[in-house]
Amino acid sequence: MPSKNSLLLIIAIVIAWAVSALQGGRIEEIRDSESFYRWTVSAANLTRLDDTLEPDKSDSVPEAMDDEIFARLAELAEKQLPDYEIDPEQDIDADGNPLPKLVRAARLSQDEELWKLVTSNEASEIRSDFLGFARSRQIQSSGTQFAASSLYDESTQAQGVGIANLFFGFRKVAANFLWIQVEQFWHEGQMHRMVPVMRTTVALDPAFVDAYLLGAWHLAYNIPARLESTPEPLKREVDYYHRPIGIREEWYLLGVDFIRDGIRKNPRDYRLYFELGYGIYAEKLDDHPNAILYLKEARRQKHDRWVPRMLFRSLSATGQYEEAIDGWERYIQDFGPNEVTERKVVENRGFLSEAIADEARECIELTQASMEKWQAEIDANPSGAESEALRENIEKAEAQIESLNQRVNLELKKSFDIWTKLYEDTGDTLALGRIVLRKSKELALQGRYLEAIGELDAIRWQDLTVFDEASDLIIEIKQDADLPLSISEQRQIIREEDAANLNRDTKHGGRVYRIECGYNHDQPVF
Repeated sequence: MPSKNSLLLIIAIVIAWAVSALQGGRIEEIRDSESFYRWTVSAANLTRLDDTLEPDKSDSVPEAMDDEIFARLAELAEKQLPDYEIDPEQDIDADGNPLPKLVRAARLSQDEELWKLVTSNEASEIRSDFLGFARSRQIQSSGTQFAASSLYDESTQAQGVGIANLFFGFRKVAANFLWIQVEQFWHEGQMHRMVPVMRTTVALDPAFVDAYLLGAWHLAYNIPARLESTPEPLKREVDYYHRPIGIREEWYLLGVDFIRDGIRKNPRDYRLYFELGYGIYAEKLDDHPNAILYLKEARRQKHDRWVPRMLFRSLSATGQYEEAIDGWERYIQDFGPNEVTERKVVENRGFLSEAIADEARECIELTQASMEKWQAEIDANPSGAESEALRENIEKAEAQIESLNQRVNLELKKSFDIWTKLYEDTGDTLALGRIVLRKSKELALQGRYLEAIGELDAIRWQDLTVFDEASDLIIEIKQDADLPLSISEQRQIIREEDAANLNRDTKHGGRVYRIECGYNHDQPVF
């Protein structure tokens, strides 16, 4: 018969075991809830960014359940979450309908409300189903899912990591060790060995944001820097990316996917949105509409002060000059003026006046084309009610042309004054380039083609920021004047035609219109 002390020891061990098991279960429950919460924020952000929750629908992967889980949680959120004010610029979908409360709560960083939602008793069944689907790899929008068995996958094989690293609590240590190997492979030139190790690193430590940032840098910058660019006709269409890609673009987009995986696991870290928007979309893919999408998201999170500067740059690149001006002026209010920020405001005002003048001229050409068509119809049938209506249209069109010509002259004077003052004050070569471009367009309109070409040829080598625009304008003037094109210019036309025939993702971009022309495809809408 055990002694009294032995019996007390056994009881103490049993109690300790029970408490440990209870605490372990509680920790597991909290981890599961955190996983569900992170997915909820990520999926809500992806929905607002018009990004798919189920990108891979191939036969080789299990059926994704992201959309179904999100729809169920969004329905519950409509009942449990409070009403949030709808921002017409951020909370309206493509069909003009308000976004769900769940999506608005994520945009407004209502983290306490979201945590209450995902941990509520009402959400327990949805949470349980989510965890089950995650274990069976049927949740795609949360990024790569870690499981011990994944170490045996070909995609995550890496030297120096074993199962013992995981089950003894050394996942972060193992991730750091692996990242040292990534750097070693890079310096040894073994780039083919880097990618699987990078993927294993973030599988071990999903919160290792620096690994995502540096990994994307390797994928989008260091590796493709050694590769030749692919001519447009040789690029291949890839439905998944909605764009034609060559070997360089393939690496850029691997960087996009890698960063997106990081965003899905760390939806509140601005650095991932910033690197995706500026580092890859803007700098490598010249895709400013998508850059704006992710830079705006970076700005919504707690961020450093340089984030909005890159956003304003992409806004300007897409012709959204008013928003860029407003952004720079607010930036100056927040951080004080300096030479660069004040110059950016001036530059965008100059670009805005140019854009308005060009659009007014385009409307004049459309109006004139319609007037010629109407006059031909009148000449064919001078009498009748239809001809009288056409004459009235011509009178309205003539008045519109007069008004538009006044607007053209006003905006051209504005832009010329802006660029002239900027050049005189700072010697800014961009300002000089804009002055010469405008002067050349005026010379071409006067039929002084050779003078215009001469001005453009000189400035494009003096100021490389206008090289492409000046070169394109030279080709346009030569075609209008029926002047011979050089071999390089003929090749450029062919390249542009080939590029125009390839499909590109334009769902996040569109032209900005500022003139109410009254015509669409030469048709009157009076």
